[in-house]
Amino acid sequence: MKKKPVLIIAITLVIGFFLGFLTSGIIRNQQLKRFRSFSSAEGFKYRTLRMVEPTEEQMKDLLPVLEKFAKKSQDVRKEYAKEFRNLLKEYHSELKPLLTDEQIQKMESFSQRKPPYKGRRDFQHRREMRRKRDTLRNR
Repeated sequence: MKKKPVLIIAITLVIGFFLGFLTSGIIRNQQLKRFRSFSSAEGFKYRTLRMVEPTEEQMKDLLPVLEKFAKKSQDVRKEYAKEFRNLLKEYHSELKPLLTDEQIQKMESFSQRKPPYKGRRDFQHRREMRRKRDTLRNR
């Protein structure tokens, strides 16, 4: 007799957790989509027009300005990405002489977006790195 209320509560909790995870994912995806929309020229124009809500008369004057700055914004992003890649190359070239072959291999695998520590869980690696860091600090 007492199993039925417990079962109902457990099922309700499971459904609640599932809906919470689902809702969280949807919200996060929408926020990322909104954030990414500024990275393209079209997204830049769309977001600005949506924010300003111009009249038909204003649209004629706004569109050339939006086109101009959307293009400039996209060019700045591309230039930044190029400069950042160059900075990373310089960083790696100065760092390599100070590292062992194994460390260089890990660094290169990380920069290629591959998991550098196959067979290990990430939290285990972080724990090891914290221990090494703490050992170095205590010396």
